[in-house]
Amino acid sequence: MINSVIFDLDGTLIDSSEDITHCLKLAYKNQNVAMKEKLTLSLIGPPLEEMIHQLSPGLSKSKATDLIANFRELYSSSNFKFSKAYPGILSLLDHLKNKQIPCFIATNKPRRLTIELLNSKNINHYFKDICCSGDNNFKLKSELISFLIDKWNLEPKSSFMIGDSPLDIEAAIECNMKSIAHLGGYGKKSDLNSSQANYFVQNMSQVLEIISPLTP
Repeated sequence: MINSVIFDLDGTLIDSSEDITHCLKLAYKNQNVAMKEKLTLSLIGPPLEEMIHQLSPGLSKSKATDLIANFRELYSSSNFKFSKAYPGILSLLDHLKNKQIPCFIATNKPRRLTIELLNSKNINHYFKDICCSGDNNFKLKSELISFLIDKWNLEPKSSFMIGDSPLDIEAAIECNMKSIAHLGGYGKKSDLNSSQANYFVQNMSQVLEIISPLTP
């Protein structure tokens, strides 16, 4: 039986890659900063500071701060018009809601942008709580998950973490939760396939096939 489900956001619930890459490239152009590494989907997901460090090693702290601020301004005003829920997400969330299984989000995205994105896709009402890395200066995904477990007195062994990054899977293992790896997100498939996830799915539509028998 499943008592709760914790979702990653970008690359798991929402495909926000087009909006993120568009705004990030524009911010780089506005700030006259060169990307020294190619912007690939596998870079999306970690905190923005880490993305900037990978794209522009050696960039000064002040310039990185300006770049991040410009990106967030552009991203917030984008209306997330190119972002969309992955196929199968709404059916999965409806199923969990009907079975009264509480759902949560653990994400590195800032809270304001997370709320705006969820509201824009009209899926915010499915989630009992959201934990963002900036809430308490969390550094690790496992810290976000542990916070939700403690706050809501969740039973880890009866809970699932669904994510598209090896770090999501590692966090689930550290918190004694079962995990589902989304291979169709932003994480490298080779890294995810070598992870110790309990289940692997090519798309989010397949998650319901795993969840349904466990929520009679």
